[in-house]
Amino acid sequence: ADARAARLVVRVLAAALITALAWAWFDPGRALPAALAVLVVSCPCAFALAVPSALTRAVAVLAQRGVLVVDADALEALARADRFIFDKTGTLTEPSFERARIEVIRGSLEQALGIAAALEQSNSHPLGLALRRAGASAPPKTATALRHVQGAGVEGDIDGIRYRLGRADFSLHAPGADTVHDDALVLADTDGVIARFPPSEQLRPAAAALIRSLGDAGIKCEILSGDRAARVARIAGLLAIDEFTAAASPADKLARLAVLRAQGHVVAMVGDGINDAPVLAAADVAIAIGEGSAMAHAASGILLASSRLESLLEARHVAAEMLVRLKQNLNWALAYNLSAVPLAALGFVPPWLAAIGMSASSIVVILNSLRIGRHATASPDAPRPVSEAVA
Repeated sequence: ADARAARLVVRVLAAALITALAWAWFDPGRALPAALAVLVVSCPCAFALAVPSALTRAVAVLAQRGVLVVDADALEALARADRFIFDKTGTLTEPSFERARIEVIRGSLEQALGIAAALEQSNSHPLGLALRRAGASAPPKTATALRHVQGAGVEGDIDGIRYRLGRADFSLHAPGADTVHDDALVLADTDGVIARFPPSEQLRPAAAALIRSLGDAGIKCEILSGDRAARVARIAGLLAIDEFTAAASPADKLARLAVLRAQGHVVAMVGDGINDAPVLAAADVAIAIGEGSAMAHAASGILLASSRLESLLEARHVAAEMLVRLKQNLNWALAYNLSAVPLAALGFVPPWLAAIGMSASSIVVILNSLRIGRHATASPDAPRPVSEAVA
């Protein structure tokens, strides 16, 4: 739009000059009014408003539906995306820890839960949040000197004792340790294992409907997860997703993204964790879950503030409609100028009528942009996210 407006200005100035010279030759008394009419009637306001008005309306509509647009370019990419990549834990699924399944080796269940909750006190990963919920009734503890190791776990001091919580090989300082309990988070100190926390997970509400709707629209979906193959395969089966990658490191995710983009796909990445931040930053459009980590939020162009997966479909529909209205705005601005400028140059449009025409063209563009989202309504459980997002 900016490029079209810039070219239009140059051409209008040339047209006004030619108009003035031509009328000066035939009828000098009409040279100034005709040149002035050309300048006024062709004011590039419609071009200048075509994109901002459509974009502003789309952003406002999405904000009412719990979708915050951080990067304006992300909306266009979302409308054009033909490949969606999903993280699993915290994005498609909600993890939890059942107290009956927790295996305590030393001490009591409440003590183990209190230590685990303290170690995870600053962790926004879904597993960390689930552990804090599980340990909400345990005696509160405070951990210091916390150190998070990406993709492995967390360690910290509680009452002078150094604890580790995470993968077995990390917690036990032994690569390849505890292969029997691959899925469990292991809590250990220098004396060995204290407890094992096997996670349970269930699909997020609307996850299956989201994948089905994207498939019906001809969009291919896949899962990129750092979890074990069995867990990823189970979720992929529940969602009827054919392609998935398990035990993927951030580097593996970036490599997969590079392959898809090299094949010409426009890729949308949906994630929530620290491990997802690099691939979110590299995707054509990055979408973060509201409950996710700050790093995932910072790397994303679109944030689902309400964590409702169905709002992703709403965002895609609004983005597609925005592109339609935007093109209509540009085409209207072009058609208006192609018809109005010759009439003004020939002397059929006086300056006062040119001013009305210029204003009317801008009003048409704005009214057309306001049609975005008119026929869609926000879900009744969607938050009023502007104030919530600021908070």
